Amino acid sequence: MSDSTSTHDAAPNYQPADAAPPKVPPVWPPLVLVAILWAFQFVTGQLELTTFEKFGSRFVASALILLLFLLWWLFGSRIPWRQRFGILAGFIGLNILAERLAHSSLRGMSWGIFVVPVALTAVTLGWLIARRWSSARRFAALMTAIALPCGVFALLRMDGISGEQHLDLSWRWSQTPEQRYLAQLARTPAASAVHPSTTQSSAPLTAQSDDWTGFRGPGRDGAVSGLSIATDWAANPPRLLWRMPVGPGWSSPIVVGQRVFTQEQRGASEVVACRDAENGAEVWLHEDPVRFDEALSGAGPRATPTFANGSLFTLGATGILNCLDPATGRAVWSRDIKAGTTIKPPMWGFASSPLVTDGLAIVYAGGEKGLLAFRADTGEPAWSAVTGVQSYTSPQLATLAGQRQVLFFSDAGLIGVDPATGKQLWSLAANAPGAPRAIQPHPISDSLLLISSETDLGTAQIEVSRHGDAWEARRNWTSRSLKPSFDDFVVDGPDAYGFDGAVFCCIDLQAGKRRWREGRYDHGQVVLLADQHLLLVIGEDGNAILLRAAPDASQELGRFKAVDGKVWAHPVIARGRLYVRSDQELACYVLGR
Repeated sequence: MSDSTSTHDAAPNYQPADAAPPKVPPVWPPLVLVAILWAFQFVTGQLELTTFEKFGSRFVASALILLLFLLWWLFGSRIPWRQRFGILAGFIGLNILAERLAHSSLRGMSWGIFVVPVALTAVTLGWLIARRWSSARRFAALMTAIALPCGVFALLRMDGISGEQHLDLSWRWSQTPEQRYLAQLARTPAASAVHPSTTQSSAPLTAQSDDWTGFRGPGRDGAVSGLSIATDWAANPPRLLWRMPVGPGWSSPIVVGQRVFTQEQRGASEVVACRDAENGAEVWLHEDPVRFDEALSGAGPRATPTFANGSLFTLGATGILNCLDPATGRAVWSRDIKAGTTIKPPMWGFASSPLVTDGLAIVYAGGEKGLLAFRADTGEPAWSAVTGVQSYTSPQLATLAGQRQVLFFSDAGLIGVDPATGKQLWSLAANAPGAPRAIQPHPISDSLLLISSETDLGTAQIEVSRHGDAWEARRNWTSRSLKPSFDDFVVDGPDAYGFDGAVFCCIDLQAGKRRWREGRYDHGQVVLLADQHLLLVIGEDGNAILLRAAPDASQELGRFKAVDGKVWAHPVIARGRLYVRSDQELACYVLGR
């Protein structure tokens, strides 16, 4: 009896000698994939890649790693199929739910690019810890690993990215700089400017040779002449005249006489503001009840005002083109450049600074219209020229082969058109059609010009010639020694100076060969002081750096912190003063002599 009982009790624990051990879920495949993902992120952060190279490569790498991870999860994780599908559904469902509940700045593409890789990493760590646990405990652990990063990011707000694509994150309930600025304006209404309806008329403004009348200056080339400044900033540094908060936007200021004109976003309205150049006090405001806001690039207008023939022309990020009386802010006429078309604002907003010439105000609308010209005095349409469906550049006036023309660089390539009629004179097809452009074509002689070649992958020299009625445009050389992204370059004699990614550099114009590359100023902008062969660089972080424009080596002469916030707007030098605008501040400094 006892023997029988003993045999019966022992039977359940018996296993044949050749029985296979239970399968242990592997840990190395997800660890390898996640390690590759973050190693790629780190390496691309160290390499001097252009904005589009870095963004595109990271996007493709993240998508590929996610796909490989999902394939491994479904066919190589070795856990019951029911749990495989359950956790996959949980990963997708929790990300969709958190994305819907997240702040608007982290929804859509932003969530997929920045949050999903973090959630994938959390799942991998949870898998490393819980893969040997029971099915129920493992399921709970992995769902928690997914929910934690999704929940944290749902509590955050993205305040844009840097040129190196670093996220600027805040708690979603914290005030934005714009909200703090609006609250300050509400507390001090007496400091706000009067509206055009109550502004008294005054004498019309007239531009002088030392004014800064449009995007990157009167010639749209980032150069200023007829000015000599002190180069020893240790002994004679720029003196702060005034500094004040402004609403978000990337429009550069312009200066005409004693007036400074800017564009910014204030809540639900785009604003054109006129300020006193002596103290920054607002003189008048013009408001349009529209708002443009995009997660990666932020809110506000992008284009820079243009002063011409006694009028002020502005283009907002949603497509509202205004002609204003610069003395009072009253609207002479206003146009929505999208009206009567299927055109929509591009991903990062309309950014074309108006070009005023031949009695016309010319802007880029994209879509089926391309370049649009309006009568400068009445706003009536004059002509349109098809130039490609997307671009963030502005029309550029030039004289090539003896003929005045408007140059424009878009995703379709480079064209030259007759400014009076819009008739296309010549074109040069893009080697990378469809990619957005953001850099001005830069004429360097009556037959040569520089362009940022094919979505900031380098620089190209273009030669334009005319034989009777026939035009020809060809590339003399293409160089990857200078790869501007959203940072324009300047030309001083036989050399060009600008940003190759985040590092400043110099190339020669003969063949595009690099002379030197040094000085990390975070995707900044540059102005050339031509008479002294000086370069005034404003870094993305708000630092102002004075350099000698020398082809043999970089020579830094001085630097100081000009503004807080992120600087993507071009600096301005007018009447011996430097104006720097960030997404939060506008400051004016007197340059010593």
